Order: sequence, then C-alpha cells, then structure tokens
Amino acid sequence: MLIKKSLPSFCTSNLDVIKAIVLYAKVKNLPILIESTSSQVNQFGGYTNNKPYQFKNKIFKICSALNFPKKKIMLGADHLGPFPWLQYKSHTAWKNSINLLKNCIKSNYKKIHIDTCYNFKDQKKLSKNDIIKKSLELFKIVKKKNIFFVFGTETPFPGSKSNLRIGFTKVETLKKEVNIYLKYFKTINYKSRFAYVIEPRMFFSHFKIYKPKILLLKKHVDFSKKKNFFFEAHSTDYQPQSVLRKLVLNNFKFLKVGPELTFFFLKAILAMEKIEKNFSEDKKSKITDVLLLNMNKYPLYWFKYYKGSKSYIQKLLLQSKLDRVRYYWDKNEVSKSIFLLKKNINKLKISLILSELKHDKSNLNIFKSSKITNFEFVVLIFLKKTLEKYYKACFF
Repeated sequence: MLIKKSLPSFCTSNLDVIKAIVLYAKVKNLPILIESTSSQVNQFGGYTNNKPYQFKNKIFKICSALNFPKKKIMLGADHLGPFPWLQYKSHTAWKNSINLLKNCIKSNYKKIHIDTCYNFKDQKKLSKNDIIKKSLELFKIVKKKNIFFVFGTETPFPGSKSNLRIGFTKVETLKKEVNIYLKYFKTINYKSRFAYVIEPRMFFSHFKIYKPKILLLKKHVDFSKKKNFFFEAHSTDYQPQSVLRKLVLNNFKFLKVGPELTFFFLKAILAMEKIEKNFSEDKKSKITDVLLLNMNKYPLYWFKYYKGSKSYIQKLLLQSKLDRVRYYWDKNEVSKSIFLLKKNINKLKISLILSELKHDKSNLNIFKSSKITNFEFVVLIFLKKTLEKYYKACFF
C-alpha cells in the first residue's frame, strides 16, 4: 500500500476492535494501518500469545470475512527493539530484538518503528549516540526500500506510561540526530523517506489530556521538509480533531492511537452488560465482576501505573484513560465471560439495544448490509467517533 497521505496508526491487538476498524474502513473506502507493539506480538507470542505471522493471519481472516481488500491494509511493528526483554542481559535481549525484526519482515510488515531507547540489565545509561548506533544496527540487518522505517531517541514508553521523563524535543537535538542517519543513508544510497519520533509534550493521564505545543514546532517542521523526512506522533489518544489536524499540517505522517480505542471498547462492553442484565433471560456474563477479579488477582499490568488509596485504585481500574484493562481481555476467565456476553447480546433485537443506548437508527444500514452481529455493531458505534476523528484529521 502506497502511503500518499498521513495515516491514523491503530496500535491494538484487540481483534474485536480491529474488526470494527475494518468494517468502518470498508464502508468509508479507507486504507488501514494496524500496529502491534513488541510486547503484544513477538516471536514468543507476547502477552497476546500471537507471533507476527499469527497476528497477520488473524487480521487477514477478518478482512476476508468482511470482504475488505488485503491490499488496503498495512501492518506495522511498534517499539521494535529490546523493550520486552529488559530483564535479560544485553546479549540475549539484543538477539531477541534481531529475531523479532526478522520475524516481522518475513510476515510482510511494511512499517517498522525501531526503538532502542532502553537499557539492558547489565548496561549503564545509554547516550543518544548509543541509541542511534543500536537503531542503525537493526536497520542494517534489512535496509529494505519497500518498508517505511521510523526512528527516534525521545520515544514515549510503550503501553501508555507517562512520558513526563521526556522534555520538548529541541530543534538542535533533532538536527544533530537526523543528520547522523542521513549521513549513513548516503553511504548506502538509501533514498527512501522515513519518519522520526519527536516529543511535542503531548500525553494523557487518568482523567486529563495535555495538548502538544504545536506553535513551537515551526523550526522542526522546516528542517523536516528541507531534509525530506516526516514525523510520527505517539500518545495522540483523546486529542480533539483540531489538534490532530494541526499535527498533520505540521508534517506528522502517522498519528498513533491505542488506549483510546480499547477505552471505548470497554465502554461498549459495560453498556452491553447493563442491557444484558435488564433484558437477557440466560446466564449472565458478569463481565465487570470477572474483570475486577482478574485485575486484582493479577496486578502486573497496572500496579506501576495506578497509585493512591484502595478505593481510588478500584475506581481507576475501569475508568482510567490509561486503560490498563486492555491487558486482560485474553485472560481465560475474561474471554469466557465476553463469549457469554456476545451470545446474550446477539439474541436480543437490535432495535431494543439501540433504544437502550439512546442511539439513533441512522447507522442501521451499515448493520444490515454488512451482516454483522449485534455485539460487533455496538462496538462499532462506540468506536465510530474516534475512527472518524482520526481519518478526518488526515484529510480523508
């Protein structure tokens, strides 16, 4: 797929969310970029238990079921590097990073963000030059011209951890770093365009959104256009369309969004559970109880992010915009509960569901023409505003 415009980069491994994205793109005749992080999907399965080729096959299976052309979907690897293996010594972690890159290339991933900003267990703190050197080591393994590469030394943590550790990227820093890459590219006659991650001070916390300092980016943008490269925006979740549009106008090629997608997926699930309680006569899913039980039983994915009193933490579990819930959908008990919720919701009349959601019937033609289930339609309803916002910001 040739990238002519800026694109939303949907960073999620949630197949229900991906199905909604594919459905929306099909109806609107849009291209899709879906990315998975090195923690979600890797050669060992990641926390989703998917290897790159398995993840690709599952996405293509969704495309086939919805008659969406595979040529209009592009797969990307986000934060590809040592991040999932930082607890290991450098030799092992680096070997894993190389193998993951090779796995993604073999699985026909067309966009790769190389992220080497992290220290191994047996290393001292990396300098910016160390990070660039490591990035180029990975790049040299493939250096293919049909892959869009992304680099950067000031990359936010994957998984929505606050990027307060990073200050606003200085234009002097940007110039110095990019010129190192350009100098190397010249030696190998590599002329493909690439993107660079910079920090415009854009992020989000549990209940607050911090807009980027776009007015300070003029010199950055002028330099990027002069040197013929783009920017990639991380942590764009929950930003208004006007801000996303300004990013696009300031040479940001990719707008990454992840937690916002699964946050509204969670909202859809909780709304359906309420309808299930009131109208289903079958065994109930009790999805809220099951989620909270699993999150409290296995706090690995949220305990570093959620601090405060016990009652405040319990509030954050299902309400924080960081959406650490997304790490639990594949848990055995949770997936069984979701299966039951789907079964119960799909038995109800769609008119009843829309009435309970206080949603108008203007989108019913999508439901009827696509032959999707009630559950899938409700997920699409809750994600539609986000998808529309991102595509419009990219001038689609």
